[in-house]
Amino acid sequence: MEKLDFDKVFQRAYEITISGPRSHEGGFGKNQFDSGGTTYFGIARNHHPDWEGWYIIDSQIKIYGKPNPIFKDRKLAYLVKHFYFKEFWENPRLDEVAPIFPAGAIEMFDTGINCGTGTAVKMLQKTLNLMNRRATYWPDIKVDHGIGPVTLGTLKTCLVIRGKARTYNILNYYQAKYYIDLMEAAPQKYEEFIGWFNRVNTGYEKLEEGL
Repeated sequence: MEKLDFDKVFQRAYEITISGPRSHEGGFGKNQFDSGGTTYFGIARNHHPDWEGWYIIDSQIKIYGKPNPIFKDRKLAYLVKHFYFKEFWENPRLDEVAPIFPAGAIEMFDTGINCGTGTAVKMLQKTLNLMNRRATYWPDIKVDHGIGPVTLGTLKTCLVIRGKARTYNILNYYQAKYYIDLMEAAPQKYEEFIGWFNRVNTGYEKLEEGL
């Protein structure tokens, strides 16, 4: 496995979602309503059965009855971080969003983990189309769930005309709407997944502080 150079914006995103004291993902467990099955710091075994870390976790369960938390196991900690960097930062091209809009990349990283990377990109693209004053400020872009030159160029224009605060907030509103739609379609999940809304935070300034 290659040694990766994690940039500042990814480090901030990772701390918020995975490794910080109030992070959104964490621990080892299984939720009966979660199709991912067993999870370790948000990595779902059913969705990622070939992740290298499962071998270490299985070995630790056999010895101790449960896996170590990542702050006690440097190898496991790196495997988790490497996984999130490749799957949820590089693959959806958030490394190209980050220089333009750090808070937006951090928000999309968190959303992508919880809702899917394609969904996170779709929310950005829908935000850009929503804010273009019926295509008079800039043309509508295709909502294709993928970051490319058109989406990046449109994001730059949007931030100049509409500003970071409004763009960031609408991204969060789309995230909240996504959760509400899911919960209304499956009322039995209300209590299990009410914690989703802890991920919906307006105010981009703190995310970019010091970056």
